[in-house]
Amino acid sequence: MGRSCCGNRGVRIIKIGTSKAGLTGLDQLVEDVYREGWRPGQPGLEERLISGVRAAGNYIEPGFETVYAKSLEDLYRSFLAEGVRRDDVVKKTPGPKVA
Repeated sequence: MGRSCCGNRGVRIIKIGTSKAGLTGLDQLVEDVYREGWRPGQPGLEERLISGVRAAGNYIEPGFETVYAKSLEDLYRSFLAEGVRRDDVVKKTPGPKVA
C-alpha cells in the first residue's frame, strides 16, 4: 500500500477548532484533491474539501464550515509536507484492466 495521510480508511479523528471530530473518507479525499492538482491557499480548495467530506457521508453543522475547512486544509498541508510524489498516489488508483 502506498503512503497515506490518514492510516486506514476507517474513521479518522482530527482536531476541528478546539474540539475533535471523527470523519470517514479522509484518505480518499486528500488523495483526490492531490490528484486534481489543488494547492494550499488556492481559491476554491476550502469548498472542495468541505464538499468531499460531506460526500463521504460526514455531517458538518451549518455555520462550522470555515472551522472544518481550516482543519482539513491543515491536514492536506501535512500530507503534502510528507513529500508524497504524484506517482505514489496515482499507482494506488485502480485503472481499467488491459487484456
